[in-house]
Amino acid sequence: MKKSIQYLDNIIRAVSENIYYKKNKLFDKTDRICEYVSEELQKLVVFFKEINDEKLQQQFMELREKNDVYGGEFLKIVCKIKEYILSKYKTDASLYCTKNLDLLFKTDKKLYKYVIDSRLSCGSEERKYQIEWNRIFDISMIIEKEKREKINICSFGNPWQEALLYVHSINDNADVCIIFGFGLGYHIQEMAAMYPNMEIYVLENDIEQIRTAINYRNMTDILANRRIHIIYCNEILEYAGNLERITQKYDGYIIDCKMWMPSVKAIENNELKELLEQYNISFFSMEYFKNDLIRNFDNNISLNDDNIDDIRKNVIGKNVILIAAGPSLENELVSLKDVLESNERQNICVICVGKISRKLLENKIKPDYIAVTDAKDSTRWQISGIEDCGIPLLYLSTAASNVVSSYTGKRYIAYQNGFEKAEKMAEIKKNTLFDTGGSVATFVIDVAIRFKCKSLICVGLDLGYAGESSHALGVGKKIVDKNRLKKVEAVGGEVIYTNKNLDLYRKWIEKRVLNEKNINMINASHGARINGMEEKSIKDIFRKKYEVLAVIPARSGSKSVKDKNIRLIAGKPMIAYSIEHALKSPSINRVIVSTDSEVYANISKEYGAEVPFLRPDEYATDTALDIDVFKHALSYLKEEENYVPDIVVQLRPTYPIRDIQDIENMIKYLIEHPDVDSVRCVAPAKEIPYKMWFMDQDGLLEPIMKDIPECYNMPRQQLPKVYYQNACIDVFRTTVVTEKDSMTGDVIAGYQMNENYDIDTEEDFIRASESIKRGL
Repeated sequence: MKKSIQYLDNIIRAVSENIYYKKNKLFDKTDRICEYVSEELQKLVVFFKEINDEKLQQQFMELREKNDVYGGEFLKIVCKIKEYILSKYKTDASLYCTKNLDLLFKTDKKLYKYVIDSRLSCGSEERKYQIEWNRIFDISMIIEKEKREKINICSFGNPWQEALLYVHSINDNADVCIIFGFGLGYHIQEMAAMYPNMEIYVLENDIEQIRTAINYRNMTDILANRRIHIIYCNEILEYAGNLERITQKYDGYIIDCKMWMPSVKAIENNELKELLEQYNISFFSMEYFKNDLIRNFDNNISLNDDNIDDIRKNVIGKNVILIAAGPSLENELVSLKDVLESNERQNICVICVGKISRKLLENKIKPDYIAVTDAKDSTRWQISGIEDCGIPLLYLSTAASNVVSSYTGKRYIAYQNGFEKAEKMAEIKKNTLFDTGGSVATFVIDVAIRFKCKSLICVGLDLGYAGESSHALGVGKKIVDKNRLKKVEAVGGEVIYTNKNLDLYRKWIEKRVLNEKNINMINASHGARINGMEEKSIKDIFRKKYEVLAVIPARSGSKSVKDKNIRLIAGKPMIAYSIEHALKSPSINRVIVSTDSEVYANISKEYGAEVPFLRPDEYATDTALDIDVFKHALSYLKEEENYVPDIVVQLRPTYPIRDIQDIENMIKYLIEHPDVDSVRCVAPAKEIPYKMWFMDQDGLLEPIMKDIPECYNMPRQQLPKVYYQNACIDVFRTTVVTEKDSMTGDVIAGYQMNENYDIDTEEDFIRASESIKRGL
C-alpha cells in the first residue's frame, strides 16, 4: 500500500495548493494543478482495482463523484481514505525514509552523516519532541521546552496552506533567499516550487527537525534539487561563517532573508537567536533600510552642497559618455584614451560610476564627474584614496553619508522620485527630480536625458557577465557557477549570462530611452543587448570622417599604344574601369580625372568622374613626374574650390582589373596608422636583386646588393623575400605632396596583392580583355 500513500500525498498537496490559489484568485495556476490531480487519481484507479476492499472502493467512488473541483470537501475524502489505509493496512509511517536517505547520501554526504549520527540530538529532559499526524495525515511536530513552553514547528491543520502563506512573503525579484529554520520542510518545498530558479539556503541548528522530515516525509523534491542547500549549524560561529560566505558569494545579487519563526523560537541558545534576529533586521529589514536612507539624507542635506542642476550647462548638447564597471570596459580603454585626448574632448562629458573611478584614474582616464548612489556605508572603498582628486562628485540625496562627507572635492546633490523627503526638498528648492532606476548607472542615464545631452554613450554597461568576471579591471570577482544565471541576447546577436537584478536594470533602461527621439542612444558596451540603443564601438563613434579623393591621371599621347587610356576593352573605354572602381569604393568621396584632352574629359564625365580642369601641357609630357601632376591638381582644388582632402588615392587608368576591397583595405590601413605616410601595393618579385649585377664597359660584373656577402651564390630560399611595386593603387596623405614634396613620404607601408594587368602593349590588351570577359 506504500504506492497508494504516495499517490494520496501528492493529491493532498496539490489540492491544498488548488484551494489556496482559488481563494487568492490565482486562477492561472489552478488548471495545471487540476490536470495533475486527475493524473494521480487515474493511477489510484488502476491500483485500487487490484485490491478487494469494499470499503475502500466505496470511499473512492465517493471521491470520484465529488463535484467541488478538487476543493475542501474533496480534500476531506482524500484524507479519510489515507487514514483508512494507514489504520487497516498498518502502513509504516517511515515509508519514505529509505528513499530519502539514499538520495541524501548521493547529494549531501555531510548532512547525511549528521542525520544518521544518533549522538547528535537536541532532546533532553528539558526539551522533548512530539511527532503526530496532522489533519491531512502528514507529520507535524511539537517541541516542548523548559517551563512547559510548547512550540508547534508547523501547523497541525494543513501545513501546505501554512507554507503557501509564508512563501508569498518572499521577494519576487530575489536571486537568493536565506531561510533561518527548516521546520519539517513544507515551506521549503513550496518555495522551491514557486521560485524554481532561486537559490535557497536553509540554516538549521536542530538536527531533529531535519531528521524527522527525512524519516517520515516525502522529501525527494528537496533533496534532488541542486538549488536547495540545507546547512546544519550547531554553533554560533558556524552560522556567522556560513552567512558571510553566502553573502560574499552573491555580492551584487538580490538577496532576501526570511525566518521560519517556529524553528527560531525553538532555539535554546539565546545568543544565537539574537544573532539571527539582528542579522535579519540589520541586512534585510525594509524598515531598517528606510531609516538608513533617512539618516543619509539628513546628513547629506546638512553639507549644503550645490544642486546637480548646476551642471546642466556642461551636459546639454554634449556627447555624454557613461563609464560603468562591466568587464567589457577593458576592451574600450585604449579607444577611450584616444578620444579623450583628441579634439573631440571639448564636445564630451564623461561621467563614471564610483566603483570604477579609482581604476580609471590609475589608467590615466580622467572623467568629468564621479557618481555614487549606494546607501550602504560599506561602499566607502569606492573613493578611498581619491577623495581630493579634484573631480566633482554627483551623489543621490540618500547615498551613504560617510562616503559623501569624506569626499573633499566639489559635490553636487541630486533629489530622487520615490523618496518623500527628497521630493519635498526638490519642490521647495525648485530642483529637478530624477528617476534612479535602482542603480548608479541608471541614475546617470536619467540625468543625461533630463539635461538634454546630444548623445548618450554607454561603456562598460554590460548588464551581464561579458567573460568570466563580474566587473572590469579587477574590481569584481570570478564567475564560477552559471547554473543560477539566465541567458539573454547579447550585443552582436549572441547570448550572455545575467542575473535577475541586472536584467531588471536593462528593462528599465529600455523603457527609459524608448521615446527619446532627439538623443542618440548608443551602447558601446559588449554585454547584453539594450533595445532602443544603437550598437557601436567607441572607435567607430568618434572615427574621423576622412575626405578621400581619387585621382585618375590620364594624359593623351601614349606612344606604345595610341590613345590607350580611352581604347575600348571588352566594350568600354579603358579609363571607364578605373572610374567605376573609384565610384564603387565606399570610402572615396570624390573622383576626378586629370587630363590634357577634351576628348578624354568628355568620356570621363560620361562615366561619372569630375574633370574640374585640363592639365597644362608641361605636366602632360611623357617625361612629366607624378609629383608635378598631383601638386597641380591639389593646388587647383584648394585655390579654386577651397577643397583639401585628407587622403588621395591614385588609380592609374592602365589597370582595368582591380578588387574594390584592395582599395578599401589600403585606405583603412592608412587611417588606422597615423605614423604611415603612404601605402603602395606590391607583389612578390620573380627576379630578386640579390642575383642581379651591374656590368661596366669592360664586361666586369659588380653585385647590386652588397649587404650580404656573396648573396649571388646563396640559395634563393635563404635570401630575404623582396617585392616589386606595381602601380595599380597608391594611397597617400595630402600633406605628403603639399608639405613633403613627395608621392610616398618617409614611412611607406606595403599592401601585398596578386600580380595585376598593367596595359602597355597590344598583347596586354588582348589578355586583359579575355580576363574581363571571363569575369576575372
